[in-house]
Amino acid sequence: MKFSKIIIPLLLLLFTLTLRAQNIIISGYISDSLSREKLIGAHIWNEKSKIGTSSNAFGYFNLSLNKQSGISSVVKISYIGYATKTIKITGDTLLDIVLNKGKTLSEVNVTAQILNIEKRNEISTLSISSKDLEILPAIGGERDIFKAYQFMPGVQSGSEGNSSLYVRGGSPDQNLVLLDDVPLYNITHLGGFVGIFNSDAIKSSKLIKGGFPAQYGNRLSSVVDIRMKDGNNQKRESAFTIGLISTKLLLQGPLKKGKSSYMFSVRRFMYDLLLKPVSFLSSGQMFGYTFYDLNLKINHEINQKNHLFFSTYTGDDVFSSYINDKDTETKSKFKNRWGNSLMAIRWNHLYNTNVFSNTTLAYSRYRFGTNMIGESTSSQNDYRMEYNQHSSIQDFTLKQDLEYNIADFYNIKFGLTGIWHINRPAEFETYQESANQILADTSFINQQIGSAETAVYLENHFRFKNGLSGNLGFRFSDYFVSNTNFYSPEPRILLHYLIAGKYKLSSSFTIMKQYLHLLSGTSNGMKVAFWLPATLNVPPSQSYQYTFGFATTLHKQFELSIEGFYKEMTDLINIKEGIPFNSINTDWENKVETQGLGTVYGTEFLLQKRIGKHTGWLAYTWSKNMRQFHSINLGRAYPYRYDRRHDISIVYNLKINKKIDFSVTWVYGTGEAMTFPNAKFDAPFMSLDQINFASDHRSIYQSSGKNSVRGKAYHRLDIGMNFRKQKKKGIRTWNVSIFNVYNHANPYYYTSGTATSITNGNIKTNVRISGKSVFPIMPSVSYSYKF
Repeated sequence: MKFSKIIIPLLLLLFTLTLRAQNIIISGYISDSLSREKLIGAHIWNEKSKIGTSSNAFGYFNLSLNKQSGISSVVKISYIGYATKTIKITGDTLLDIVLNKGKTLSEVNVTAQILNIEKRNEISTLSISSKDLEILPAIGGERDIFKAYQFMPGVQSGSEGNSSLYVRGGSPDQNLVLLDDVPLYNITHLGGFVGIFNSDAIKSSKLIKGGFPAQYGNRLSSVVDIRMKDGNNQKRESAFTIGLISTKLLLQGPLKKGKSSYMFSVRRFMYDLLLKPVSFLSSGQMFGYTFYDLNLKINHEINQKNHLFFSTYTGDDVFSSYINDKDTETKSKFKNRWGNSLMAIRWNHLYNTNVFSNTTLAYSRYRFGTNMIGESTSSQNDYRMEYNQHSSIQDFTLKQDLEYNIADFYNIKFGLTGIWHINRPAEFETYQESANQILADTSFINQQIGSAETAVYLENHFRFKNGLSGNLGFRFSDYFVSNTNFYSPEPRILLHYLIAGKYKLSSSFTIMKQYLHLLSGTSNGMKVAFWLPATLNVPPSQSYQYTFGFATTLHKQFELSIEGFYKEMTDLINIKEGIPFNSINTDWENKVETQGLGTVYGTEFLLQKRIGKHTGWLAYTWSKNMRQFHSINLGRAYPYRYDRRHDISIVYNLKINKKIDFSVTWVYGTGEAMTFPNAKFDAPFMSLDQINFASDHRSIYQSSGKNSVRGKAYHRLDIGMNFRKQKKKGIRTWNVSIFNVYNHANPYYYTSGTATSITNGNIKTNVRISGKSVFPIMPSVSYSYKF
């Protein structure tokens, strides 16, 4: 036994050294020549060996080429919108490669700029470039990365205008949203209409729907990985935008030229600055709502092998009111605030040309708070009341990730994560005083819940010459809370087979575990969200997903992918019917339905063109999304509210010239599933109000089942145009967009009523459902200036 413990590691080390001796190792960083901004997803390719790779989230790449095969060590480095660079390599080398922005290659010669979809070691992965985001219609002048992803297959919005993401039948809390490797819990502003990410500060984004790499965990449905810009380390740049929804400012530049840089952005909803004084002067009452986002990033290159990054973000929604009623001699103040904050320090280190390491130390927090104060100004009625409510979740994270390139056909990624969660589910304080006497002074504070989440993972990336490639991964996670331990072995299997060098067949199987539950609803007319840890009574949720896909590149410019998926989710929760949400703060475990099951399956189609004057995509999704709880719908499975049988999206972008570009989008979706009565009966009701038994009638409404009624189909057309002009000191851009061009009345919510008719003496009562629309045709304009 002792002998095997020694000899096996030695054999593995000998095998690794032998492979390395046979290879030329090319590694380094790829960046923009003007700003030195690291390029994520740049393509490095050796044509003769047909071996290539892509730069990672820090612009780093590592490529092995076999010495003994006689292959010329000439590699091409390319990136969309940049001129391709060719480099000849004579031996192991560490490079700093810069690419120059240039004219896009002809539409026939696309493969030199992007890694074709059939060559990528991924499935169910979407990305939208910053250039595509700039062209898409900007409603209210606001470019929203989440709304852009809603045009993709398998992704939908909850309701019209909403930026939340429902991915392959999951709910928004089942999405792992990362900003510079740090999870965020609240991703929208303005009641869900606007996403929290300032598009000016985003460098890259990707959304993973299935085939999840083992490095990701603690969510069931998707991963949204967003990276902030590093900042220009060559010269100072500024940009501002004035739109109907918000005003934005971006500042970036070098702290030490060529070595360190900063990026700062701020965005704010401005209407409260006008609404508050106007409402106060006109009525003595003051109302206001605003949201804001602040992003700051600083990076420093210590040397070629060591880089430091500091990232921070904070964003809030704030609603406030002040009422001074002189007739009743009362005053009241109200303030509701909710939002995220995060801070992260990351260290990149190259141990050698084969091993890349990233260490992350991070803190994040989501908070929700309400404060209400009421008092009497009358000398005859001295009265004061105060009410406070708070809820929060905080995370302290330490994470280590490593990439190890062993051979030209094999590399591994491995790492470990430790997170300390602090949940404060709800804190309530009430104080009442009258005539200097305390009438009430009560507080309810849920016990602070601390929990420890740890995980280790390993990914094996391989690509064989016979066309077989993939990623065999494994993740093991552990969650400790309230003297209870949950653990989860999570295999992640992804396999591809390339036929004739251009047709890729793929399959994947993943298990995901989620240790946090979200309860959301309304209290006192305001949206409230509580993040709560798994317990023995409310165990973690789990998903099992199978995906099968086909992908190819047509005519060297169109990417085609067709995927089918099947997903099962267990231990889902739902607030019990009839339980008011504002009572969830106490004994919440007994007020939720547990052991819920979810079943989702469907087919997705995507045809996309990413290069040239004409770009865009056609997306179609057919899916079925069911839920089942023992005490809901008599235990029968029912359609999830956002079950949509059909979803269609068409996006077309046209670059008319350097000054003008045009975009049009059209979406169609099956109506949402709802619960409404389909019949009304008048039943006798016996009352004991009087001594004698009085006969009365009560109306009883009957439904055919939960979510058995379908709303109207949803469809909408949007258009947008950008008009750019080179000015003396910068570039001016006007954006003109029109939301819902043909003014289709898409229902935002539904109401029901009854209509009674008499036919041949028979009374008939029909239940009628009507939809109410709140988003008509809406033109918008914004102005931006970059200098």
